[in-house]
Order: sequence, then structure tokens, then C-alpha cells
Amino acid sequence: MKKQYDFSQGERGKFYSPDAEMNIPVYLDAGNLSFVEKIAVKKKKNISTVVNDLAPPQNLWVPSRAMGARPQEPRIFKASLR
Repeated sequence: MKKQYDFSQGERGKFYSPDAEMNIPVYLDAGNLSFVEKIAVKKKKNISTVVNDLAPPQNLWVPSRAMGARPQEPRIFKASLR
């Protein structure tokens, strides 16, 4: 690696795209993957859709303890194979 680089000819924001969406991979352990795959096959959906259906909404607001909220038990999301 060089000690110094010349960015005088650089163009700021050349690759910036405000509408870009990033899909981050999620890795499930074998037991969870098997569980989700069974649901996906039964419902004829892909695994990503099933995982998104099981996950809480991203805008779920949980009050913090600093705001006087009581500690809550962890929520467990159960899926039905119906």
C-alpha cells in the first residue's frame, strides 16, 4: 500500500445511487434452515419470503428501559405449517 494517493482527479459520488437497496445474506443454522424449508415447501414459497413472514416488522418500536418500560421476555415467533 502506498503512503499517499492522489485523488485530485477523483469524482465525488460517481458510484452513489440513492435508490440502491442492499440485500444482506442471512445464514441459518441447520435446524432453523430445515424448519424454514419445510414451511416454504408446504406453502410453495421461497425461503426468503418465509423468513420475512416470520420476522417482526422492521418498524416495530420497543420502548427502552430508560423511558420507564419494564423488561420483556424475548419474543418467540412460531410459524404454522397450515
